[in-house]
Amino acid sequence: MRLLADAWVQAFGGLAVLSAALAVYPRLAGAPRLHRPPKTPGQWLVDARQASDSDTARLGEAVEAASEGETIFVRAGVYRESLALSRSVKLIGLGDSPAAVVIEAAGEGPGLRFSSGHALLQNLTVRGGAPAIEARAGARLDLRKVSLMRAQGGLLVRKQALVRFESGEVIGHKGCGLELAGGSVLLRSVSVSLNDCGVHFDGGGSLDAEDSDFGGNVNGPVLHSPGDRARISLRGARNKPRDFDQLVR
Repeated sequence: MRLLADAWVQAFGGLAVLSAALAVYPRLAGAPRLHRPPKTPGQWLVDARQASDSDTARLGEAVEAASEGETIFVRAGVYRESLALSRSVKLIGLGDSPAAVVIEAAGEGPGLRFSSGHALLQNLTVRGGAPAIEARAGARLDLRKVSLMRAQGGLLVRKQALVRFESGEVIGHKGCGLELAGGSVLLRSVSVSLNDCGVHFDGGGSLDAEDSDFGGNVNGPVLHSPGDRARISLRGARNKPRDFDQLVR
């Protein structure tokens, strides 16, 4: 009887682990997409409290259902989901500031992964993840008034990916705020601070920064391997760290 009881405990424990994993990654569970159009054509409304005028309470459902060129508006709240985007969509927070709409990464891996298309993120916070955001080869991503906070790394930009980041912050990461693995980043009025390091070049890449701040990073503003083909351009009146001087072209 004792062996039978132990077997039941192990079986139910395994089911609990599987259920938790499928809740974090609904796409792996074969969760159905929303098979109806949004209430407003071309515009999805996500509300964590599932108000009657919203289309869904889950951000991932809207991302899965949105067609090329559509916009997803997100009301204030914390959305504990990890997202993968492969289409040109807009994701816009409706709060008074980026802190009102928080996407908190669930599980391991990036909080948001962009693999293709030209996407826009605006007026929201991405918290957690490894890293918070990853832009894969060929992806185009615009970030406006976005905060990337407290993750294993802030923004990873791979070869042939391009990220334009305006009026935001990359702060408090255990890894580097920006990691360029051959990709290109354009910053305008962005603070990259209080991270393990500011910018890490891993296999080259291009950084063009205007009026941006790279101060207060534990291991300095830049980590750069000898022989890396890093291209850096800095402009504006804000911080221009001495560590960058030898790399500026």
